[in-house]
Amino acid sequence: MISETISNLEKYIHNKLMLLFFFAGRFEKIIDNDLNHQKRMLQKASKEYDSVKDLKLNYLTFGRLAEIEKEDPNLYGNILKNFGSSIQKSIIELNINVAENNFKELGLNSIFLMSFAFFENAIVKVCTEIGNEKNIKIGLSDIKGSTLDAVKIYLTKVLLIDYNFSKNINWNLIIKYQKIRNYITHYGNSIFNDDKLLQISNVIKDLDNIIISKNEIIIEKEFITNSLKVYEKLFKSLFKQINKTT
Repeated sequence: MISETISNLEKYIHNKLMLLFFFAGRFEKIIDNDLNHQKRMLQKASKEYDSVKDLKLNYLTFGRLAEIEKEDPNLYGNILKNFGSSIQKSIIELNINVAENNFKELGLNSIFLMSFAFFENAIVKVCTEIGNEKNIKIGLSDIKGSTLDAVKIYLTKVLLIDYNFSKNINWNLIIKYQKIRNYITHYGNSIFNDDKLLQISNVIKDLDNIIISKNEIIIEKEFITNSLKVYEKLFKSLFKQINKTT
């Protein structure tokens, strides 16, 4: 029965959304915990380095290591400690820089792309399963256009669902998410010229928690959680109309 199909779809979408909400929240905490750990290690390495940083390291020093060890074991040990702590300090600083400026940014971009992919797959699943339940011979693949264009036509013209997509706030936000997804998929988060800057600026100008900084698109965790709430509201209102129509 179609009511059972809709109920199963609602449960499926709810469970997937809860998983994405959890993942988005945990990701940032994992990155922040790792950063705090790296910063504590940097403090420790900096203290060790400061204790021996006045020792001069050059090729002559290393050429005399065996001789220095015999003359002054403590000096020999401190020279090696200087070298080791200097390298460790540099590695930790690099790790922190990568985590703060690259990994977190790339991770949040990936979660946004993944959550949008979920939405597309889920709404396609809604169309397909309800179409099958009603023995509709026309499929989404028979309709030209993007996935969301095809979904809109299929639901309203094929399944005859009374749903005003054009005036729906959540749908219009999702169209903006689609444009952001398309840009990041093709170009990454970097903006290469003024045309692209104007194009993406017009898309995000009314959105919160997503900005352009130094010619890069910066997505914050709240942007992702807000988008998940938008998907949730869209599905809730869509299922309400589907139940009325069918």
